[in-house]
Amino acid sequence: LWIYQMIQSVDHLLSSEDQIEPLREIANKFDAIIPDLEYPVESKDTVAIGDILTYELNPTLSKLFSVIRSLIDNKVVRTHVN
Repeated sequence: LWIYQMIQSVDHLLSSEDQIEPLREIANKFDAIIPDLEYPVESKDTVAIGDILTYELNPTLSKLFSVIRSLIDNKVVRTHVN
């Protein structure tokens, strides 16, 4: 999963443990979610797949986007902010 690989690869780019820890927590959550999808995908259990995507993956992605937004806001100077 490209998102998981991206999270793992940014550790060395961040300057403090406070910035790294939220991304590690999200990576750990992905580690737990992805194996949970294996059986439902193999058995074509669309209800279980939908539940995992809705109740586990979606909140994790929302958290990831929030952390990324926060990191960008702390690192980037925006000259054209609305």
